Amino acid sequence: MEVTDHFLSKERFELVYDQELKAYKTTPAPVNLTAYYNASNYYSHNNKGLSLIERLYGVAKRFRNRQKWKLVTRAINVSDRPINALDFGSGDGSFVAAAPARVDAFGVDPLSPKNATFKTLEAAKTQTRRYDIITAWHSLEHTHNPKEILSAMVELLKEGGRIHIAVPNYKSWDAQHYGHFWAGYDVPRHLWHFSKESLESLAVQLDLEVVKIRPHWFDAFYVSYLSETYKGRPNPLLKSAYVTAKALFTLKALKQPSALYFQLKKAK
Repeated sequence: MEVTDHFLSKERFELVYDQELKAYKTTPAPVNLTAYYNASNYYSHNNKGLSLIERLYGVAKRFRNRQKWKLVTRAINVSDRPINALDFGSGDGSFVAAAPARVDAFGVDPLSPKNATFKTLEAAKTQTRRYDIITAWHSLEHTHNPKEILSAMVELLKEGGRIHIAVPNYKSWDAQHYGHFWAGYDVPRHLWHFSKESLESLAVQLDLEVVKIRPHWFDAFYVSYLSETYKGRPNPLLKSAYVTAKALFTLKALKQPSALYFQLKKAK
C-alpha cells in the first residue's frame, strides 16, 4: 500500500511487510525525521494553541494522563518505597509532569530533548537507576528499530516491573474504513505499523510475558477526526463523532480497536 503524508509534506511512502516483526515498515525511512515534526499543530510536542480542537485535545490529554498513571501504578506491588518510572517518547513532558507524588518520573525523547531527562535510552542506561514502570505511549512506532528499543527497556526494568506500550492498530476498524487516509499511519513519523500479533511476536523474541492487552480508548475519535480532515470532508468534528459512535454500537471498535495497549513483564 502507498500512503501519503497528509499531515505535512504530502510525500508518498510505501508500507512493506516485515515477516520477523509481523508489522509494516514505512519505506523509504527518512534519515532525518526532525523536519517532519516541525509543525505547530503537532500536538504531542506542542499543544498550546487556542483553537477548539487544540483546547479539547489539551483537556483530553490531562484526563488521560491521570488515568494512565492510575493504570500503571496499580500494575505493580510497591507500597514501601518511591516508584521509579521512565517515559519513552515523552514529547511535551506532560505525562512525566503529571506523575503522582510517590513516583519519581523521568522522560526520554530524542526529538524533544528539552522536555526530557535523557535524549536516548542508551543515556538512561549509563545511570544506576532502574525502573518499576516504563511507558511508551504511541512512541514505539516512531523508532527505526523497535526490537532494539524494547530490548533496551527490558535492560532498564526492575524485577517485578512492567512495560506499558500503546500503538496504533493497522488492523483496526477505522484503518479499514479510511484506507490510505487513515491518520493512524501518519507516515513518515510512524516508521512502523503494528497489530496485536506484532507486539506478541516481539514479546516472544525478547522473552517477555504479555500480562494484558486491551483497547487504548480516546484515540479513535481523534484519529477519526484527522482522517476526516485529510479526506477534505465538511464538519469533520461532527462526522468523526458519528463514525466513532457507529463503530462502537456495531462492536467494530471492540473487535479491532483503533489503538492497542500492552502490559509486559519479564518472563519467569
